[in-house]
Amino acid sequence: WTELPMKFTSLSFLLFFLIVYVLNWVLKGKARHLFLFVVSVLFYAAWSIPFAFHFLAIVFINHFANIQIQKNQKSYWFYLILILNFGNLFLFKYFYFVWDSLLYITASPLFSPEHIRSFLESQFGFESITLPLAISFYSFQMIAYTIDVKRGEAKENPNFLQFALFIFFFPQLVAGPIVRHGEFFHQLQNWDVKKHQLFEGLYLVFLGLLKKVVVADNLAQVTDPIFFNPNSFDGVSNGMALVGFSCRAYCDFSGYTDLARGLGKLLGIDLPENFKAPFLSSSISEVWTRWHMTLASWIRDYIYIPLGGSRVNEIRSYFNLLLTFSLTGLWHGANITFFLWGFSHGTLLCLERKWNLFRKAKGVDINLPLPKYRKILGIIYAFGFFSIT
Repeated sequence: WTELPMKFTSLSFLLFFLIVYVLNWVLKGKARHLFLFVVSVLFYAAWSIPFAFHFLAIVFINHFANIQIQKNQKSYWFYLILILNFGNLFLFKYFYFVWDSLLYITASPLFSPEHIRSFLESQFGFESITLPLAISFYSFQMIAYTIDVKRGEAKENPNFLQFALFIFFFPQLVAGPIVRHGEFFHQLQNWDVKKHQLFEGLYLVFLGLLKKVVVADNLAQVTDPIFFNPNSFDGVSNGMALVGFSCRAYCDFSGYTDLARGLGKLLGIDLPENFKAPFLSSSISEVWTRWHMTLASWIRDYIYIPLGGSRVNEIRSYFNLLLTFSLTGLWHGANITFFLWGFSHGTLLCLERKWNLFRKAKGVDINLPLPKYRKILGIIYAFGFFSIT
Protein backbone atom coordinates (compact mmCIF):
# COMPACT_ATOMS: atom_id res chain seq x y z
CA TRP A 1 0.00 0.00 0.00
CA THR A 2 2.72 2.47 0.96
CA GLU A 3 4.54 1.81 -2.34
CA LEU A 4 1.61 2.87 -4.51
CA PRO A 5 2.68 5.34 -7.23
CA MET A 6 -0.47 7.31 -6.40
CA LYS A 7 -2.21 6.33 -3.19
CA PHE A 8 -5.89 5.61 -3.76
CA THR A 9 -6.65 7.99 -0.89
CA SER A 10 -4.73 10.93 -2.40
CA LEU A 11 -6.14 13.95 -4.23
CA SER A 12 -3.76 13.31 -7.14
CA PHE A 13 -5.31 9.88 -7.63
CA LEU A 14 -8.83 11.35 -7.42
CA LEU A 15 -8.01 13.73 -10.26
CA PHE A 16 -6.36 10.91 -12.23
CA PHE A 17 -9.35 8.63 -11.80
CA LEU A 18 -11.94 11.29 -12.70
CA ILE A 19 -10.18 11.84 -16.04
CA VAL A 20 -9.92 8.09 -16.62
CA TYR A 21 -13.57 7.57 -15.67
CA VAL A 22 -14.88 10.14 -18.15
CA LEU A 23 -12.69 9.01 -21.05
CA ASN A 24 -13.41 5.35 -20.32
CA TRP A 25 -17.11 5.85 -21.07
CA VAL A 26 -16.49 8.18 -24.01
CA LEU A 27 -14.46 5.53 -25.84
CA LYS A 28 -15.85 2.29 -27.23
CA GLY A 29 -14.60 -1.19 -28.10
CA LYS A 30 -10.90 -1.68 -28.77
CA ALA A 31 -10.23 2.01 -28.19
CA ARG A 32 -11.40 1.58 -24.59
CA HIS A 33 -9.20 -1.51 -24.18
CA LEU A 34 -6.20 0.38 -25.50
CA PHE A 35 -6.92 3.45 -23.36
CA LEU A 36 -7.21 1.50 -20.10
CA PHE A 37 -4.12 -0.52 -20.94
CA VAL A 38 -2.07 2.64 -21.57
CA VAL A 39 -3.46 4.27 -18.42
CA SER A 40 -2.57 1.19 -16.36
CA VAL A 41 0.98 1.13 -17.74
CA LEU A 42 1.36 4.85 -16.95
CA PHE A 43 0.03 4.21 -13.44
CA TYR A 44 2.74 1.59 -12.92
CA ALA A 45 5.38 3.75 -14.63
CA ALA A 46 4.66 6.53 -12.12
CA TRP A 47 6.42 4.23 -9.64
CA SER A 48 9.27 3.14 -11.96
CA ILE A 49 9.69 3.56 -15.72
CA PRO A 50 12.41 0.86 -16.07
CA PHE A 51 10.29 -1.67 -14.17
CA ALA A 52 7.27 -0.74 -16.29
CA PHE A 53 9.25 -1.85 -19.37
CA HIS A 54 10.39 -4.96 -17.47
CA PHE A 55 6.75 -5.72 -16.63
CA LEU A 56 5.67 -5.17 -20.25
CA ALA A 57 8.34 -7.56 -21.49
CA ILE A 58 7.25 -10.26 -19.03
CA VAL A 59 3.60 -9.87 -20.12
CA PHE A 60 4.52 -10.04 -23.82
CA ILE A 61 6.59 -13.21 -23.36
CA ASN A 62 3.77 -14.79 -21.33
CA HIS A 63 1.24 -13.99 -24.05
CA PHE A 64 3.47 -15.50 -26.74
CA ALA A 65 4.06 -18.63 -24.64
CA ASN A 66 0.34 -19.05 -23.95
CA ILE A 67 -0.40 -18.97 -27.69
CA GLN A 68 2.16 -21.73 -28.25
CA ILE A 69 0.67 -23.82 -25.44
CA GLN A 70 -2.86 -23.37 -26.83
CA LYS A 71 -1.61 -24.69 -30.17
CA ASN A 72 0.16 -27.63 -28.53
CA GLN A 73 -0.44 -28.47 -24.88
CA LYS A 74 2.77 -30.53 -24.86
CA SER A 75 4.81 -27.49 -25.91
CA TYR A 76 8.07 -26.93 -24.04
CA TRP A 77 6.94 -23.29 -23.71
CA PHE A 78 4.85 -24.32 -20.70
CA TYR A 79 7.96 -25.19 -18.70
CA LEU A 80 9.96 -22.26 -20.04
CA ILE A 81 7.33 -19.70 -19.05
CA LEU A 82 6.91 -21.20 -15.58
CA ILE A 83 10.68 -21.04 -15.12
CA LEU A 84 10.63 -17.42 -16.28
CA ASN A 85 7.78 -16.38 -13.97
CA PHE A 86 9.05 -18.20 -10.90
CA GLY A 87 12.61 -17.13 -11.67
CA ASN A 88 11.53 -13.50 -12.00
CA LEU A 89 9.69 -13.72 -8.67
CA PHE A 90 12.57 -15.51 -6.97
CA LEU A 91 15.26 -13.11 -8.20
CA PHE A 92 13.54 -9.96 -7.02
CA LYS A 93 11.69 -11.18 -3.93
CA TYR A 94 13.68 -14.11 -2.51
CA PHE A 95 17.29 -13.51 -3.54
CA TYR A 96 18.25 -11.79 -0.29
CA PHE A 97 16.27 -14.29 1.81
CA VAL A 98 18.23 -17.20 0.32
CA TRP A 99 21.51 -15.27 0.55
CA ASP A 100 20.92 -14.42 4.23
CA SER A 101 19.96 -18.03 4.93
CA LEU A 102 23.23 -19.25 3.37
CA LEU A 103 25.15 -16.72 5.46
CA TYR A 104 23.38 -17.94 8.62
CA ILE A 105 24.06 -21.61 7.78
CA THR A 106 27.66 -21.31 6.61
CA ALA A 107 28.89 -18.13 8.36
CA SER A 108 31.02 -17.67 5.24
CA PRO A 109 32.15 -14.14 4.32
CA LEU A 110 31.31 -15.11 0.73
CA PHE A 111 27.63 -14.53 1.64
CA SER A 112 28.16 -11.33 3.62
CA PRO A 113 26.07 -8.22 2.71
CA GLU A 114 29.29 -6.37 1.84
CA HIS A 115 30.33 -9.07 -0.61
CA ILE A 116 27.00 -9.14 -2.44
CA ARG A 117 26.93 -5.35 -2.68
CA SER A 118 30.43 -5.39 -4.10
CA PHE A 119 29.53 -8.14 -6.57
CA LEU A 120 26.40 -6.36 -7.82
CA GLU A 121 28.25 -3.08 -8.14
CA SER A 122 31.16 -4.57 -10.09
CA GLN A 123 29.08 -6.78 -12.39
CA PHE A 124 25.85 -4.82 -12.93
CA GLY A 125 26.49 -1.26 -11.76
CA PHE A 126 24.04 -1.20 -8.84
CA GLU A 127 24.42 -2.12 -5.17
CA SER A 128 21.08 -3.79 -4.42
CA ILE A 129 18.11 -5.51 -6.05
CA THR A 130 14.87 -3.53 -5.87
CA LEU A 131 11.59 -5.38 -5.32
CA PRO A 132 9.23 -4.46 -8.18
CA LEU A 133 5.78 -3.22 -7.27
CA ALA A 134 3.04 -5.89 -7.40
CA ILE A 135 5.40 -8.66 -8.56
CA SER A 136 3.73 -11.32 -6.37
CA PHE A 137 0.23 -10.51 -7.61
CA TYR A 138 1.01 -10.26 -11.31
CA SER A 139 3.20 -13.37 -11.19
CA PHE A 140 0.46 -15.46 -9.58
CA GLN A 141 -2.12 -14.18 -12.05
CA MET A 142 0.02 -15.07 -15.07
CA ILE A 143 1.07 -18.45 -13.63
CA ALA A 144 -2.57 -19.37 -12.99
CA TYR A 145 -3.58 -18.45 -16.54
CA THR A 146 -0.72 -20.47 -18.09
CA ILE A 147 -1.60 -23.54 -16.01
CA ASP A 148 -5.27 -23.22 -17.01
CA VAL A 149 -4.24 -22.97 -20.68
CA LYS A 150 -2.17 -26.13 -20.22
CA ARG A 151 -5.13 -27.88 -18.60
CA GLY A 152 -7.41 -26.80 -21.44
CA GLU A 153 -9.58 -24.78 -19.07
CA ALA A 154 -8.84 -21.32 -20.58
CA LYS A 155 -10.78 -21.09 -23.82
CA GLU A 156 -10.87 -17.30 -24.27
CA ASN A 157 -7.84 -16.97 -26.62
CA PRO A 158 -7.37 -13.23 -25.92
CA ASN A 159 -5.29 -10.96 -28.13
CA PHE A 160 -2.27 -9.21 -26.61
CA LEU A 161 -4.20 -6.08 -25.67
CA GLN A 162 -6.88 -8.05 -23.81
CA PHE A 163 -4.31 -10.22 -22.02
CA ALA A 164 -2.17 -7.21 -21.09
CA LEU A 165 -5.22 -5.38 -19.71
CA PHE A 166 -6.10 -8.51 -17.70
CA ILE A 167 -2.68 -8.37 -16.02
CA PHE A 168 -2.14 -4.59 -15.89
CA PHE A 169 -5.68 -3.41 -14.90
CA PHE A 170 -4.65 -0.72 -12.44
CA PRO A 171 -7.38 -0.89 -9.73
CA GLN A 172 -6.36 -4.44 -8.74
CA LEU A 173 -2.76 -4.46 -9.91
CA VAL A 174 -0.92 -3.53 -6.71
CA ALA A 175 -2.54 -5.70 -4.03
CA GLY A 176 -5.26 -7.75 -5.66
CA PRO A 177 -7.70 -9.30 -5.61
CA ILE A 178 -6.06 -12.02 -7.72
CA VAL A 179 -8.32 -12.29 -10.77
CA ARG A 180 -8.85 -15.47 -12.81
CA HIS A 181 -9.39 -15.45 -16.56
CA GLY A 182 -12.98 -16.66 -16.20
CA GLU A 183 -13.78 -13.63 -14.05
CA PHE A 184 -12.39 -11.05 -16.46
CA PHE A 185 -12.29 -11.73 -20.20
CA HIS A 186 -16.04 -12.24 -20.67
CA GLN A 187 -16.63 -8.72 -19.33
CA LEU A 188 -14.59 -7.22 -22.17
CA GLN A 189 -17.08 -8.60 -24.68
CA ASN A 190 -20.13 -6.91 -23.15
CA TRP A 191 -18.79 -3.72 -21.62
CA ASP A 192 -21.72 -1.37 -21.11
CA VAL A 193 -22.78 1.15 -18.48
CA LYS A 194 -24.79 -0.57 -15.76
CA LYS A 195 -26.61 1.55 -13.19
CA HIS A 196 -26.18 -0.99 -10.40
CA GLN A 197 -22.38 -0.95 -10.91
CA LEU A 198 -22.33 2.82 -10.39
CA PHE A 199 -24.11 2.61 -7.03
CA GLU A 200 -22.20 -0.49 -5.90
CA GLY A 201 -18.93 1.11 -6.98
CA LEU A 202 -19.55 4.33 -5.04
CA TYR A 203 -20.62 2.33 -1.98
CA LEU A 204 -17.44 0.21 -2.07
CA VAL A 205 -15.21 3.26 -2.60
CA PHE A 206 -16.67 5.06 0.43
CA LEU A 207 -16.58 1.86 2.51
CA GLY A 208 -12.93 1.34 1.56
CA LEU A 209 -12.06 4.93 2.47
CA LEU A 210 -13.83 4.51 5.82
CA LYS A 211 -11.89 1.35 6.62
CA LYS A 212 -8.54 2.65 5.38
CA VAL A 213 -8.50 6.33 6.36
CA VAL A 214 -10.76 6.44 9.40
CA VAL A 215 -10.03 3.08 11.06
CA ALA A 216 -6.72 1.61 9.83
CA ASP A 217 -4.69 4.83 9.71
CA ASN A 218 -5.87 5.89 13.17
CA LEU A 219 -5.21 2.44 14.65
CA ALA A 220 -1.68 2.66 13.22
CA GLN A 221 -0.99 5.76 15.31
CA VAL A 222 -1.97 3.81 18.44
CA THR A 223 -0.29 0.45 17.74
CA ASP A 224 2.95 1.58 16.03
CA PRO A 225 4.56 3.14 19.14
CA ILE A 226 3.92 -0.10 21.07
CA PHE A 227 5.35 -2.35 18.34
CA PHE A 228 8.39 -0.11 17.89
CA ASN A 229 9.20 -0.22 21.62
CA PRO A 230 7.19 -2.97 23.39
CA ASN A 231 9.39 -2.97 26.52
CA SER A 232 8.16 0.52 27.37
CA PHE A 233 4.58 -0.74 27.76
CA ASP A 234 2.92 -3.23 30.10
CA GLY A 235 1.48 -6.63 29.12
CA VAL A 236 -2.08 -5.35 28.76
CA SER A 237 -0.97 -2.65 26.33
CA ASN A 238 1.05 -5.14 24.30
CA GLY A 239 -1.90 -7.54 24.22
CA MET A 240 -4.24 -4.79 23.07
CA ALA A 241 -1.70 -3.83 20.40
CA LEU A 242 -1.89 -7.39 19.02
CA VAL A 243 -5.67 -7.09 18.75
CA GLY A 244 -5.39 -3.58 17.34
CA PHE A 245 -2.90 -4.68 14.71
CA SER A 246 -5.22 -7.47 13.52
CA CYS A 247 -8.05 -4.97 13.16
CA ARG A 248 -5.71 -2.54 11.41
CA ALA A 249 -4.45 -5.22 9.01
CA TYR A 250 -8.02 -6.22 8.15
CA CYS A 251 -9.28 -2.66 7.64
CA ASP A 252 -6.20 -1.68 5.64
CA PHE A 253 -6.22 -4.71 3.34
CA SER A 254 -9.97 -5.16 2.96
CA GLY A 255 -10.32 -1.37 2.64
CA TYR A 256 -7.87 -1.40 -0.23
CA THR A 257 -9.76 -4.32 -1.81
CA ASP A 258 -13.06 -2.45 -1.46
CA LEU A 259 -11.49 0.54 -3.19
CA ALA A 260 -10.11 -1.68 -5.97
CA ARG A 261 -13.47 -3.38 -6.49
CA GLY A 262 -15.33 -0.09 -6.32
CA LEU A 263 -13.06 1.59 -8.87
CA GLY A 264 -13.35 -1.48 -11.09
CA LYS A 265 -17.15 -1.31 -10.97
CA LEU A 266 -17.10 2.41 -11.85
CA LEU A 267 -15.08 1.44 -14.93
CA GLY A 268 -17.52 -1.37 -15.75
CA ILE A 269 -15.42 -4.33 -14.50
CA ASP A 270 -16.53 -6.55 -11.62
CA LEU A 271 -13.62 -7.84 -9.53
CA PRO A 272 -14.01 -10.83 -7.16
CA GLU A 273 -14.77 -10.47 -3.47
CA ASN A 274 -11.70 -10.98 -1.28
CA PHE A 275 -12.95 -10.76 2.35
CA LYS A 276 -16.12 -12.02 3.98
CA ALA A 277 -16.16 -11.11 7.69
CA PRO A 278 -13.11 -13.30 8.54
CA PHE A 279 -13.11 -12.32 12.22
CA LEU A 280 -16.52 -13.94 12.67
CA SER A 281 -14.97 -17.33 11.85
CA SER A 282 -15.13 -20.02 14.52
CA SER A 283 -12.01 -21.91 13.35
CA ILE A 284 -8.77 -21.24 11.50
CA SER A 285 -10.08 -23.42 8.67
CA GLU A 286 -13.04 -21.07 8.33
CA VAL A 287 -10.78 -18.01 8.52
CA TRP A 288 -9.06 -19.16 5.33
CA THR A 289 -12.40 -19.39 3.51
CA ARG A 290 -13.07 -15.74 4.41
CA TRP A 291 -9.66 -13.98 4.49
CA HIS A 292 -7.91 -13.05 1.20
CA MET A 293 -10.20 -15.49 -0.55
CA THR A 294 -8.67 -15.07 -4.01
CA LEU A 295 -5.23 -16.04 -2.66
CA ALA A 296 -6.70 -18.94 -0.65
CA SER A 297 -8.45 -20.33 -3.75
CA TRP A 298 -5.25 -19.86 -5.80
CA ILE A 299 -3.25 -21.82 -3.23
CA ARG A 300 -5.91 -24.55 -3.14
CA ASP A 301 -6.14 -24.94 -6.94
CA TYR A 302 -2.47 -24.58 -7.91
CA ILE A 303 -0.51 -25.93 -4.93
CA TYR A 304 -2.62 -27.93 -2.48
CA ILE A 305 -4.74 -29.99 -4.91
CA PRO A 306 -1.81 -30.76 -7.29
CA LEU A 307 0.10 -32.06 -4.26
CA GLY A 308 -2.76 -34.50 -3.67
CA GLY A 309 -4.84 -32.38 -1.30
CA SER A 310 -6.83 -34.49 1.12
CA ARG A 311 -7.26 -37.38 -1.37
CA VAL A 312 -4.01 -38.98 -0.21
CA ASN A 313 -3.40 -40.81 3.07
CA GLU A 314 -3.84 -38.90 6.32
CA ILE A 315 -0.15 -38.28 7.05
CA ARG A 316 0.49 -37.07 3.49
CA SER A 317 -2.52 -34.73 3.68
CA TYR A 318 -1.02 -33.11 6.80
CA PHE A 319 2.29 -32.71 4.99
CA ASN A 320 0.46 -31.08 2.07
CA LEU A 321 -1.20 -28.60 4.43
CA LEU A 322 2.05 -27.73 6.19
CA LEU A 323 3.94 -27.28 2.93
CA THR A 324 1.16 -25.24 1.34
CA PHE A 325 0.81 -22.83 4.23
CA SER A 326 4.56 -22.54 4.77
CA LEU A 327 4.81 -21.43 1.13
CA THR A 328 1.86 -19.11 1.75
CA GLY A 329 3.80 -17.51 4.56
CA LEU A 330 6.83 -16.98 2.31
CA TRP A 331 4.57 -15.51 -0.38
CA HIS A 332 3.50 -12.83 2.10
CA GLY A 333 7.11 -11.94 2.88
CA ALA A 334 10.65 -13.23 2.30
CA ASN A 335 11.49 -13.64 5.96
CA ILE A 336 11.76 -16.48 8.47
CA THR A 337 9.00 -14.90 10.57
CA PHE A 338 6.57 -15.15 7.64
CA PHE A 339 7.56 -18.79 7.17
CA LEU A 340 6.85 -19.46 10.85
CA TRP A 341 3.51 -17.63 10.54
CA GLY A 342 2.48 -19.85 7.62
CA PHE A 343 3.80 -23.00 9.31
CA SER A 344 1.88 -22.24 12.52
CA HIS A 345 -1.37 -21.79 10.58
CA GLY A 346 -0.70 -25.03 8.70
CA THR A 347 -0.07 -26.82 11.99
CA LEU A 348 -3.35 -25.66 13.47
CA LEU A 349 -5.22 -26.60 10.29
CA CYS A 350 -3.78 -30.12 10.66
CA LEU A 351 -4.94 -30.27 14.28
CA GLU A 352 -8.41 -29.04 13.32
CA ARG A 353 -8.64 -31.66 10.58
CA LYS A 354 -7.56 -34.41 12.98
CA TRP A 355 -10.17 -33.23 15.50
CA ASN A 356 -12.91 -33.31 12.85
CA LEU A 357 -11.87 -36.81 11.75
CA PHE A 358 -12.02 -37.93 15.39
CA ARG A 359 -15.50 -36.44 15.82
CA LYS A 360 -16.75 -38.03 12.60
CA ALA A 361 -15.43 -41.40 13.80
CA LYS A 362 -17.52 -40.90 16.95
CA GLY A 363 -20.61 -40.33 14.81
CA VAL A 364 -20.79 -36.54 15.23
CA ASP A 365 -22.23 -34.59 12.29
CA ILE A 366 -19.63 -31.86 11.89
CA ASN A 367 -21.78 -30.02 9.33
CA LEU A 368 -24.46 -29.11 11.86
CA PRO A 369 -24.55 -25.43 12.95
CA LEU A 370 -22.68 -24.76 16.19
CA PRO A 371 -24.61 -23.83 19.34
CA LYS A 372 -24.40 -20.12 20.07
CA TYR A 373 -21.98 -20.43 22.99
CA ARG A 374 -19.62 -22.66 21.00
CA LYS A 375 -19.78 -20.26 18.08
CA ILE A 376 -18.71 -17.40 20.38
CA LEU A 377 -15.91 -19.48 21.90
CA GLY A 378 -14.80 -20.46 18.40
CA ILE A 379 -14.64 -16.82 17.31
CA ILE A 380 -12.51 -15.95 20.35
CA TYR A 381 -10.21 -18.90 19.65
CA ALA A 382 -9.77 -18.14 15.91
CA PHE A 383 -9.33 -14.40 16.36
CA GLY A 384 -6.95 -14.96 19.29
CA PHE A 385 -4.73 -17.30 17.30
CA PHE A 386 -4.81 -14.99 14.29
CA SER A 387 -3.78 -12.02 16.44
CA ILE A 388 -1.02 -13.83 18.32
CA THR A 389 0.57 -15.22 15.16
